[in-house]
Amino acid sequence: MQDGPQIRGDYFTDRLGGWFEALLAAVSLGIVISRIRFGIKSSDEVLGALYFLEIIGAVAITRSKERLMRFAFWIFAFRVLAGLGYMSVVHGDKLARSTLGFPVVVAVYCWVRIRALRTKP
Repeated sequence: MQDGPQIRGDYFTDRLGGWFEALLAAVSLGIVISRIRFGIKSSDEVLGALYFLEIIGAVAITRSKERLMRFAFWIFAFRVLAGLGYMSVVHGDKLARSTLGFPVVVAVYCWVRIRALRTKP
């Protein structure tokens, strides 16, 4: 047995999931940045800003604090709504269409974690 520091399972899941989400958003941001070499479009700038917001929200999740989890929830709720608005204007963007599902899942996760952190901080 190891006698090192212990970490709660829910905190570990927050950290693992948060950094995984940050990595996914960073990859998507990298794809958007690579599109810019073919010409700067305002749609790519907006999508890049949305992915950057995702990274900020994902890092907030890793701290496992109720206040930061609430902040992350609102970021991901905005991200989902803005992504739906983006797709209603820019119809052919496969990247935006294929990456919208995960922020929905993360927003639901944040909502559940906020409720759990209220009862057991």
